[in-house]
Amino acid sequence: NIVPDPFIICPHANLRSSIHDKGQAIYMNAEDITIQCDSCIIRAKGTHFEFGPLARNVLVKGLALVGATDTSIVIRHDGASGVFEDCFFHQNLSVYPHGSVLDMNSTSSLEFHRCYIIESTLSSPTRNKNKISSTMPSLT
Repeated sequence: NIVPDPFIICPHANLRSSIHDKGQAIYMNAEDITIQCDSCIIRAKGTHFEFGPLARNVLVKGLALVGATDTSIVIRHDGASGVFEDCFFHQNLSVYPHGSVLDMNSTSSLEFHRCYIIESTLSSPTRNKNKISSTMPSLT
């Protein structure tokens, strides 16, 4: 079993998506993916990260995820797993009835270690302002 090298973004990079005024998610669909950076910003509308059906043991570390208008992280396939470490979620605004940081199904697992969520809300004041939406009884 070969573990791929980590994908390391240059320190202090500021990544933006300008495709049709809505960002294309970084789509992860393999085991043992590591994406890391020191103080990088991913600023994009839509969704920042999407986990595919083969995404297992994913590690995302050291990123600021800013400006999602859907959900910052989407996991719609069964059995996905991963960890976000030292990440900062800021100004993510969900226009849909799921969380502004995470929308995942009931059979996946995602952990957050030393992550901060600031000013991430749903756009409608009548909706529940949960940051995380899941059909799971608990998140780790």
